[in-house]
Amino acid sequence: MKKYSYHKKRTFIKHIGRVCGDFRKERLKLTLHEMEQTTGVPISTLNSFELGRSSSLNMLYIYLVSCETQAQIKEFLQYIVEVCLIDWRQ
Repeated sequence: MKKYSYHKKRTFIKHIGRVCGDFRKERLKLTLHEMEQTTGVPISTLNSFELGRSSSLNMLYIYLVSCETQAQIKEFLQYIVEVCLIDWRQ
């Protein structure tokens, strides 16, 4: 069975971006503008990542360090696993 699939990779990247965007809006309660001010990352870069057009692992790190509490970090990582990894494996 073939392990690597370009289509699966792209779907996975889009899932990661969507999860980060959802988490930013719903849990961190930040707009893209506020996230830009907090992290120094341009809105266009953040938006590109959330839409799945960027696959930089650095961006995942930016969302992780934007969490303010250990509980938010745990929730964020659980959300990544639940939404991205479980859906992606099917």
